[in-house]
Amino acid sequence: MLHDICKCDNDGSFFSWFTNDDAATSFEFLHFYESASKNHPFLTGSIVAWLYQGLAGIKRTSVGYRTFDIVPYLPKGMEFVEATIETYYGNITIRLEKIFEGLRYKLTIPCGTTACLYIANETALYIKNERNHEIYEIQRKDGKQFVQLKSGVYHFII
Repeated sequence: MLHDICKCDNDGSFFSWFTNDDAATSFEFLHFYESASKNHPFLTGSIVAWLYQGLAGIKRTSVGYRTFDIVPYLPKGMEFVEATIETYYGNITIRLEKIFEGLRYKLTIPCGTTACLYIANETALYIKNERNHEIYEIQRKDGKQFVQLKSGVYHFII
């Protein structure tokens, strides 16, 4: 499975820079930066960042992950993605799983942080936390749908 994801040629692919940027080794960062190193061993450097940023979609928006976005990506043929990042505030955890009803999200947002969860479902007006039955209104801006989440544990089916 990892091989199929890595070898695909779209922009979300880990190895897209080999064909797009004439790279001979993996880069220090997921995207090409002129000032960054272009010589990193395979399973360190970029691939780790690609797994939690590209697939799990955990993207820091302020220092120390005090605020962050969650924009997960499940490629065709992949049934789930799960990741945990240790931060100063505690662990950020996401598990996204394809189920019959749609997508099941399980999130842990550490104390003292806030997250913006972006969702692909364009018709949903709200989501309900299956854990405590709280309702969260889906906001829309610039063609994107998202929910602002404070620290806590969340279970959504979207």
